[in-house]
Amino acid sequence: MASSTLKHEVHLSKDLESTCDYSLMVTGVTGNGKSAFCNFLSCSKTAFETGCGFASITDKSAAAIITMQGIRLKLIDTPGFCDDYNDEDEHMKEFGESLVLASKGVNAISLVISVKSRYTTNEKTTIDKLSQFQELWPFMFIIFTHANCLGASEEDQKKTLQSNFEAERCPAALNDLMQKVSNRYILVESIKPSGDPEAYYQTKTKELHDMITTIHKAANYQLYSNELFNSTKELLDKLAKENTEAKNQLQMKKSETEENIKKRLEEEKVLEQAKQTAQTSVEKQIELEKTQDEKRQLLLDQEKEQLFQKENEKEKAKQERDEVYREKERLEKELAEKQKIKQEAIEALKKQLKEEGEKQEMLKDKAEESKEKSSKKWYRFLFKKPTSA
Repeated sequence: MASSTLKHEVHLSKDLESTCDYSLMVTGVTGNGKSAFCNFLSCSKTAFETGCGFASITDKSAAAIITMQGIRLKLIDTPGFCDDYNDEDEHMKEFGESLVLASKGVNAISLVISVKSRYTTNEKTTIDKLSQFQELWPFMFIIFTHANCLGASEEDQKKTLQSNFEAERCPAALNDLMQKVSNRYILVESIKPSGDPEAYYQTKTKELHDMITTIHKAANYQLYSNELFNSTKELLDKLAKENTEAKNQLQMKKSETEENIKKRLEEEKVLEQAKQTAQTSVEKQIELEKTQDEKRQLLLDQEKEQLFQKENEKEKAKQERDEVYREKERLEKELAEKQKIKQEAIEALKKQLKEEGEKQEMLKDKAEESKEKSSKKWYRFLFKKPTSA
């Protein structure tokens, strides 16, 4: 953040019961510079605990009242999301408890994001968690820290930031976030800015003052309170509980249905095996049992995976069995036709042999007749009387 060595005096009060004009909650992912930003506003290095390293420094909410731009602002620093110490439910609980420090509620909530690092799954997880509280977004704006990474001047920084939003590879979730907060944001540098630190402080606190008053006016001068947060959280918890119960009931029903399907398939298997015992061919019976077992197992797997399509699967199984029966009938019919053709061929052969036999008999009779005629002719020749000279 900018240097805290400023020329003017900043009034910092830990008396949280004191009257203040506005209240601001600062939240975001661990390590993005929330506490450092709060110290920048309070012109102090120790008002809010900060540090370097991988571990989260702020583990409990802290608050102070500062005088800024002629107003008294209650500043609330919250533990970072996605740290190593608490799960996200604990973070949301601490987020709600932080609102208690604002008494009746806060005028605005700032989400701190660092531009020196990529938009990570931690940011996305935080946004997804906060997105459950739709009524929160009208009170929220973005503080982009380490803005000096974007350019030397604020004009260059804004141009670079806008070009990043318009880039093809810009995460869609980041653009969605900007739409949810109505494109409200403030850029803050992480090192001593060029020029007068006092002027830079006055510029940024003026931007912050205008941002808070604009949000407060747009919200019809309403505050985002702990009661509003808790009522929404209770509703979300109730819905989550009902959803869990519904899933458990659905799982029980699914298990019961699968058990019934398995029992029905077992009964069908027994019935099918009883039908198969009537087959006369052992090899055909074994092959058919193997085929039917595979089909039944396939049907069981399909019905487990497609629970809501069991009637269609049953019809499919029936069609498959009918196909087996039709194939059997076709084979039997084909066999009967072959037997018929074979029988006709045998009959034709018998007829042909009979005709050949009759033909041989006729030829034999003719040969006998011819032989007899020849014998008679020879006999007459031998005994023929000679004619007189």
